[in-house]
Amino acid sequence: MPPTTVTNVSNLTKETIADLYFASLKTPEMRESHSLIYPGGANRVPSPSTHDVGLDFKGWYGGLQSLAQSIDPGCALPGLKEMAGYINQNFDRAKDAIAA
Repeated sequence: MPPTTVTNVSNLTKETIADLYFASLKTPEMRESHSLIYPGGANRVPSPSTHDVGLDFKGWYGGLQSLAQSIDPGCALPGLKEMAGYINQNFDRAKDAIAA
């Protein structure tokens, strides 16, 4: 389960970041921010591909990186390629979160 409060963004691991992303996918209030997977914020894409999830994650992660830099300038989060690869390896978790 991802943390409900992040107290130090430089301590975020790829596993914690992935947990936050998957939680965001299944939270009804957050669905409208995942416009590639939930067009219009309500109905999900019937069968999202790894490509769909990858594009969605890249936009989501860009927002997280921007927020992290505004909280703690210079913090070093895992790189986009590393994180995108980790999300792709855990595609079944993304599909389960989307289906929830």
